Amino acid sequence: MSTKPMQARNLRKEAIEVLGFDPFDEEYRSQIVKINSFQAEWILKNLNNDNRKFSKGQYAKLRKNWLKFGWQLDGNPMTFTAAGNIQEFQHRLELIWKEDFEAEVVIVTGIMRDCFTNTAVAKPRKAIDEITRVDKSATAEQVAALNSIMKIRGYGEDKDTRVDLERFNAIKLWKIWGDIIQEAEKDIVAPFYDRTDKFTSFKRVITAYAAMMLDKDSAETAKQLLTLLGDELLKKNTTCLTSEMLKLRLDEEAGGNLTNTSRSQLVYQLLVVASDKLEESEAAWNGEVHLGLDTGNRTHESLKKKGYYRKFLRNPQQLTVTLPGMG
Repeated sequence: MSTKPMQARNLRKEAIEVLGFDPFDEEYRSQIVKINSFQAEWILKNLNNDNRKFSKGQYAKLRKNWLKFGWQLDGNPMTFTAAGNIQEFQHRLELIWKEDFEAEVVIVTGIMRDCFTNTAVAKPRKAIDEITRVDKSATAEQVAALNSIMKIRGYGEDKDTRVDLERFNAIKLWKIWGDIIQEAEKDIVAPFYDRTDKFTSFKRVITAYAAMMLDKDSAETAKQLLTLLGDELLKKNTTCLTSEMLKLRLDEEAGGNLTNTSRSQLVYQLLVVASDKLEESEAAWNGEVHLGLDTGNRTHESLKKKGYYRKFLRNPQQLTVTLPGMG
């Protein structure tokens, strides 16, 4: 079969014979058809002359999704102009062709040639859109906290095994963590921010920390730490533990090497290490204990060996030093 477009006078006739419908139909209408591997290849080679450039990255993403979930009956159509050309769907056709399967497809004929140019692009669907679709009470801050939880738990894992918050797993992860996050935000985090406006840029990380502490039945430790930290920030009471937390943060900031991601990592490290220290003794519970953390030992390799930092990792036994961002 020639890979060059056929002459227009013969193309329409063969299209109808090969596809079983007329892609040159000028009437604006839709129908559902089955497209097999041969037909997908034929369309790509003969009716794909007015489309955007093929993206290998988009194809790889589509194939990965298909391998995980199969062909999705999502209602997105393959559209044809009156000239017989598709203007979308080339990556899905490539998948049908290369993976050699038959798929049910909605087709629409007679679309305006410049409709995709002249129509506003649909808002991309994100994880928060999926979550709020099933739970109207979920907020953007709570979903951001869930995102932080997944990145914290996946520190050091390879990107192929790490479980990040994505559109396809958002609802499942929210069902696991949603109630915990909302309870932690209400009972642990909100009282802290009712007292101070400090650390507002780290609210997602602090909420993630609080939720994981709640999940480990350690809510009282988190409440105590945030109470002591609030007292320190408000200059109502100072303790060895909280003063050293703030000093280390200031020292790291003074170094001038922190990014937004590493700032979030630092705050998280301060919280979990301080939580470990609080539980050492009665005196420690009141903050009279050294933090024991400094620039030299606040590394992932060091911290993953013990305490809450280790408890919160999804798979602490198989880690590398690569750290995904927490932003």
